[in-house]
Amino acid sequence: MFHHFILLQSNFSKGKRVAFHRVSDDIEGLKEFNQMTHDLKHGFNELSFGFHHIKTSSQDWQSVIKYDPFFEDVIPISSLSVFKKYLLDDEKVTVYDIANLIVSRIECTHLKLQKLLYLYYIEFIKKYDYPSF
Repeated sequence: MFHHFILLQSNFSKGKRVAFHRVSDDIEGLKEFNQMTHDLKHGFNELSFGFHHIKTSSQDWQSVIKYDPFFEDVIPISSLSVFKKYLLDDEKVTVYDIANLIVSRIECTHLKLQKLLYLYYIEFIKKYDYPSF
């Protein structure tokens, strides 16, 4: 049996969830994984992560999906530095992020969306004295 340790985070710039994924043939791998995730949480303390521990008969990611389809749309990442890069890239707010937020809350035309983005942009600058994107 293989132990899959998964630290899950939503990545809004990719529109998917990303997971830091490690596999171990025994539960002792959890200690190392715990230390890595503790350091990660300390560096990104404003984010909340979901932790999952799954046992399968194979060490590949497909066995995790077969065990639980909840992980179907997840991008698995085994490198801690690559996972950190995904998290850092997702911290920057773009005009698309704001537009997607507006469209998810109200139904609007392209023109109405442009006007709302303009109003948001102006109000943000007035309040914080720097542009949001």
